[in-house]
Amino acid sequence: MRSAAQGVLEAGGDRDGQVGEACRFMIDEIDRLHRVVSSLLAFAKPVALAPRRVPADEVLDRAAALAREEHAGRPVTIRRAAGAALPALEGDPDLLCQVLLGLVSNAVAVVPAGGEIVIEGAAEAAGVAFAVCDSGPGVPPELRERIFEPFFTTRPAGTGLGLAVARDIVRAHAGTIEVAERPGGGARFVVHVPARGLVPEAA
Repeated sequence: MRSAAQGVLEAGGDRDGQVGEACRFMIDEIDRLHRVVSSLLAFAKPVALAPRRVPADEVLDRAAALAREEHAGRPVTIRRAAGAALPALEGDPDLLCQVLLGLVSNAVAVVPAGGEIVIEGAAEAAGVAFAVCDSGPGVPPELRERIFEPFFTTRPAGTGLGLAVARDIVRAHAGTIEVAERPGGGARFVVHVPARGLVPEAA
């Protein structure tokens, strides 16, 4: 259906008329439903890890590169903060990268034009802390626990499942995820991942 609507739109016969408007509406709705179904499937499916020993810097570099590519053209800056080399950890790099990309996507949706999103990491005594910071409006203190609940969302087009899925992935790594205020304003999501702390039942 999406391909058919896209084909009609690209044919250009009535791009700015009612047919073009209807095609764009169909494409937007199909994309929205795809996001909803994908979120529901991800939430319903148990987290299956494919763990390996991976440098934490590799996860950050990949997440930053993919985020910049995915959101190219958006009026925000996405950068990977410089810092000391991070230790390796035992985890699923694809799923950890998915968590960071989801946090960046959430930030892109709320950061005003000209704003900034920073992906960073820091070594901890037991592992690594990944963080996504943004210059958006931040998360009110009274909502900082609720936003990780399934189906809770403050965005009209949100499913309320993205952060719930992220939390499940982090928990499968025996880690935690939290949100606080970014110094200077905005939100700061932090994912703490032990260097060796996989949950056996999630593997």
